[in-house]
Amino acid sequence: MKRPTVILQKFKDEKEKYFFKSLILKEDNLKKISFSDKNNLLLSGISRDDSSIGVDIESLDERINEKSFSKNILHDNEAIIFEIFCQKYQVTHKEGLIIFWSFKESFFKALAMEPGLAVKDIFVKNFKPSSSLEFGFSKSLQFFMSQKSLRHHKVSFWLLGKYIISVCLIKQN
Repeated sequence: MKRPTVILQKFKDEKEKYFFKSLILKEDNLKKISFSDKNNLLLSGISRDDSSIGVDIESLDERINEKSFSKNILHDNEAIIFEIFCQKYQVTHKEGLIIFWSFKESFFKALAMEPGLAVKDIFVKNFKPSSSLEFGFSKSLQFFMSQKSLRHHKVSFWLLGKYIISVCLIKQN
């Protein structure tokens, strides 16, 4: 399987501040595409095979209500892995919540977010040193994915300064 094309280039604006902007290369074998934007940044992801792709970019400086955000996005099974993740990557709980949101956002974009599914239907089971992770799914999401013959393939992430970039690929069986 070919890897998706996610290209980031660094540019300077007129005030000599750096920012990232993604570029899309046109190719005849383009299958799927996903976009995300935050502040003045745009991220795109391209899959060249039959995998669905979802990309997300979030600012770790985003203002959120931690208690409400935690209640709405963290699954009960994520409490321990969330703490371990925050310690390993030396991020605050607020930043960790934004990062976990980004993981899930990229997944649901790749899934094309079906009605009736919720953010808490997915949870981080494990993360690997290679900046990738493994999800667990609620029974309703497992049922949905089996009905569509989908299997979770890969989620990768990058922490770039004060931004999190997440990329998810979902492949049909």
